[in-house]
Amino acid sequence: MAAARIACAFALLVSSHAARAEGERSPMVGGAIVATRDVDAGGFAGAGLEVAQWWGHIGLGIEGSRQWAIDSMGPRVTTLAGTARVLLFTGLVPSLLEPSDCELGIELQGIVQRAWWANVAPAPADVEYGAGIALRLRGGSDDAFTPLLIAESRVFVRVMRERAQPMDSGVIARDVSAAPRDEGTIVLIGLGALFGGGDPKYVQRFKSRWPSEL
Repeated sequence: MAAARIACAFALLVSSHAARAEGERSPMVGGAIVATRDVDAGGFAGAGLEVAQWWGHIGLGIEGSRQWAIDSMGPRVTTLAGTARVLLFTGLVPSLLEPSDCELGIELQGIVQRAWWANVAPAPADVEYGAGIALRLRGGSDDAFTPLLIAESRVFVRVMRERAQPMDSGVIARDVSAAPRDEGTIVLIGLGALFGGGDPKYVQRFKSRWPSEL
């Protein structure tokens, strides 16, 4: 009972202080330009696609990307990731380009990622896990054909660890000096955009207003 009371108190505290993303009517869909640095495989850059669904201040996302090394014949990696997200903060800030407000948000993310490597030996681990943080900026549309559109730009940073891979017994038998590959650290940065449908009351906060009202 004591544990349940503590959990309820924590939930009430979070719900009263944490930001809530209650304005989406549809998943947020978009893409990003990403760059990755692996301690063993080197640097990569490419593009990815993303779908995210929010329930209050909790969200889940599915992402896929394809990245290449600078050398056209160098390593390549294709990834598929699942992310759990918590919206820590939101607040309205004035737009620098239009007489309207934008919503600034900060997300904390947990990531599990499956990677398929090519042209790299020994290959990094195929399963990676870690955490990240994202800074997002949301706005609306003044187009009469898309009055409920939510447009979001975001920049994110992630740090992941590779799951250690035991060496195959056949390899060890042939080479007594062989050893398991050490876990490595992967740093990923990205710049992306997402789009989705919003609730009318939520989208109204992004509508243009006269500069004198700023």
